[in-house]
Amino acid sequence: MSETLNKIKSRIIKRIKSLSQEKLKTLDDYLNQLESEKNTKKEILSFAGSFQGIDDAFFKELTENLHKNRKKGSDRIK
Repeated sequence: MSETLNKIKSRIIKRIKSLSQEKLKTLDDYLNQLESEKNTKKEILSFAGSFQGIDDAFFKELTENLHKNRKKGSDRIK
């Protein structure tokens, strides 16, 4: 599998070397976007388990009345 990975990397490097400056910029932007999405997923996953120790009744109250509670909160802002 490592040999295949090396072949893919070599093929990509050869293709990158032949790109125009404009295409390189586009590729760089695309890679930045991919990395950003990866980091966002990690940030979201960092909340995993946050409600682990919360009381079941309290959690049920939060989730079942979520929309109603949000409406109350937005009414106060007006």
